[in-house]
Amino acid sequence: MIVLKKEKGRNMTHPSHKNPIVLMNTYSGKFTKGEQVIADFIIAHYSTLQFMTIAEISSAIGVSESSIIRFTQMLGYSGLREFKLACASHSFQQKDSVYFEDEIFSEDTIENMFKIYSKGIINNLEESLALIDFAQLDQIAQILNETNEVFLMGEGYSSSLARTFYLRLKTLVPYVHLSTDYFTISQDSYMISQNSFVFVISQSGNSNGLLAIQTANKLGGTTACLTANRTHEMYKESQYAIVAPNVFQKEATGYIATENTFKIILDTLYLYLEIKRNKKQDHEENFLDHFSRLYNRQD
Repeated sequence: MIVLKKEKGRNMTHPSHKNPIVLMNTYSGKFTKGEQVIADFIIAHYSTLQFMTIAEISSAIGVSESSIIRFTQMLGYSGLREFKLACASHSFQQKDSVYFEDEIFSEDTIENMFKIYSKGIINNLEESLALIDFAQLDQIAQILNETNEVFLMGEGYSSSLARTFYLRLKTLVPYVHLSTDYFTISQDSYMISQNSFVFVISQSGNSNGLLAIQTANKLGGTTACLTANRTHEMYKESQYAIVAPNVFQKEATGYIATENTFKIILDTLYLYLEIKRNKKQDHEENFLDHFSRLYNRQD
């Protein structure tokens, strides 16, 4: 079993550099009724929130001031003041990245759609970079570089990403198992051991891969996930987790945007492993050349 220092959930980026709406998207569908009211108010008054007092916000929403403070702290801010500063910092960019979806019309040409959507994708990637925990990503890369057995899982929209990463990973890791549905995940879970690394890709976080993660955790294996939602059990039970949210409000565009971010993350992991392997091969070849010269010299 590979043992590394686990510090899941610690992001080195200062909260004021995080986009509040992107953060709220990572809790999508999991807010309480009161929290959802606060979130909806923030989105509707995003650019003017900085000019409002907590008393004004409380009165407008109809919730207590302490509930508003707890909401901002749940997102990782010290309180309302820091949260408002983050809103002010991102209000200009947010106009282009979140609401641009409403600017695409059915009569638009494909060229216009491409330009508008690609701009949104680029903005989304920039916002995601501010939230990705690169310490976690580095640990996952190290595990992949050192392990001999990987159980890679992805269902639904995530299955295509899992398949592509699998085809690349199997050229670098001795044993890689791919599971893209409940049946194969259930079957592969019986093969997991304490030496296994289970890596689940799931945008929603609602994946049957949770079964494999729980199995590996019980056996002393290593587990990780790549997701856009930190509220599901998969994120909570994974030893390592990368959360890559998106700035889009609509489900269809949100999934595609997150898929692009996921692809870049997985491509980066592959690039890291490929470079490490080439470096190791160069070292081994240099050693063999040196040994061969010594042997020939003795003859």
